[in-house]
Amino acid sequence: MSMVVYTSSRSMTDGQVSELHARRALLPGGWASDVAIRIGPTGRIREVCVDVAATDGMDRVDTLLPGMPNAHSHAFQRAMAGRTEHNSPADDSFWGWREALYRFIDWLEPDDLRVIGRMAYLEMLEAGYTSVAEFHYLHRGRRREADVDCQTMAQLMLDAAQDVGIRISLLPTLYQFGGFGEKPATDGQLRFICSVNEFLDLLTQLQPRASERVALGIALHSLRAVSESGIQQVLDFRRTHDPMMPVHIHVAEQVREVEDCVTWSGQRPVEWLLRRKLIDARWCLVHATHISASEIAGIAETGAVVALCPTTEANLGDGFFPLQQFLESGGRIAVGSDSQVSISPVEE
Repeated sequence: MSMVVYTSSRSMTDGQVSELHARRALLPGGWASDVAIRIGPTGRIREVCVDVAATDGMDRVDTLLPGMPNAHSHAFQRAMAGRTEHNSPADDSFWGWREALYRFIDWLEPDDLRVIGRMAYLEMLEAGYTSVAEFHYLHRGRRREADVDCQTMAQLMLDAAQDVGIRISLLPTLYQFGGFGEKPATDGQLRFICSVNEFLDLLTQLQPRASERVALGIALHSLRAVSESGIQQVLDFRRTHDPMMPVHIHVAEQVREVEDCVTWSGQRPVEWLLRRKLIDARWCLVHATHISASEIAGIAETGAVVALCPTTEANLGDGFFPLQQFLESGGRIAVGSDSQVSISPVEE
């Protein structure tokens, strides 16, 4: 028997209350039968009752699973899915894929971003994702279009989410440099670059878009792409404006990244963050694939979430996250579709 992830055909913003009946549903305590769910006008569940007979006016499904929040997404990469699926040298890796990504975005127009975003977000809803954290770092138009600013590109992602009705946490991303030690950006990275002042202005400009269905957060692309002073300025802004604002960062996805960080600072990436006491329970560490036992314990102690993206990490040959040790230490995890090579919470 196939399992169905429910998506209502009714608008969740029309002021009505929807009622749903499932022959069986997976609840926090396990499987339950004859489950009735009342959903409020904003899409939030108001009430769940078990052993309730279906009545007229209820939408009925056979089997119901909870929706999955998508904790890490680069929506524009959905249009790249399949473009790197071919035979390559045995030593090919994430870094070769990254160069292919740079070539791909070279022809991507700003208006394409909204179209691709709609497609990716619609697929997420159909697959059972109920919200998405969009780690947004494509800040610029094509190099010949200097008039396309960071705010325009961010608004396109919000518009795409609104078009299809998915809740979104937009995470504008600070991306200053091309590598550790404030290495200048390469040509392929120029569309990502955003100064601290531009970034803080962007956060301020986006505030009016915040709503029941739009949340705003902060992303630091990675330690190789931001400076320590840049991090501090952004966290000072957060402390002043909204200390509960989430902070996401790519960290320790690749062995080479860890090695380069040690060469630059004498510390591993997560170790670097922990020693400066930057991480709290509102942080989300994306990937954290290559972490030591002390880093596992340190992350768990802070209460930070690790966003795992299994299909992307497998596709890129990243490695294996030490899941058992992390969970045994009290760590928390989330799941993300990341590069969109697959949009399926079940597959993740």
